[in-house]
Amino acid sequence: TQNEDYLAQVENILSNTVHPNEDLSLRALDDVESNWFYTVYLQALCKYLLVKLANKTLDEHFYYNRDCLLNFADWMLTNERPYLEKPEILEYPNDTWTAQDLRKAYVLAAASYFSPKDGSQYMQKAEFFEHYVSDKLHHSETKTYTRILVLLMQNQGATNFFKKQSPKDTFEDRKEWPSSAFQQTSIYTGLVKVMFKRIIKFSPKNEFNWLKKRLE
Repeated sequence: TQNEDYLAQVENILSNTVHPNEDLSLRALDDVESNWFYTVYLQALCKYLLVKLANKTLDEHFYYNRDCLLNFADWMLTNERPYLEKPEILEYPNDTWTAQDLRKAYVLAAASYFSPKDGSQYMQKAEFFEHYVSDKLHHSETKTYTRILVLLMQNQGATNFFKKQSPKDTFEDRKEWPSSAFQQTSIYTGLVKVMFKRIIKFSPKNEFNWLKKRLE
């Protein structure tokens, strides 16, 4: 719609979710069953950056989130491996996890493109994941299962996509950012605030009508 209000809401969500200088070891990203979907979040962040780039609005919001992407990408360079290398950490170790590894390739390829300096290390790891998925699924008996096909259609080709982007602009260097509001509030304080807001909005009438509809 080209409605800037939507983009402003996206920026509000992003700026209150991650921070460019945060210590990612505190997010327990190696707890795969609980936190694997951080890559889904980062893919959305990458798409936001592409919209900002297309609009030629490389403002503070753009660079804040670009630096968030690179912070995660740095962590991924050191820590991310194919999920099935450690099947014991998974409840159901199957090739759906192999297809999910393509999300890592997308994020790292994007980091390579948006890096202010040589981003070849990101692209190399992105290609590693892309080749790994291709090779492993080629020999998989479940490669035609729906969930795997959906993941492939969503995520295949990220490295070529970012390689074929128009020559990238000269992006600014990364910088130190002041702490954000979400970092200055403890989890417990935030939980109390959310609960208080829910209590204020609680309506017995609405709850009764909802239950009535469910039971009809």
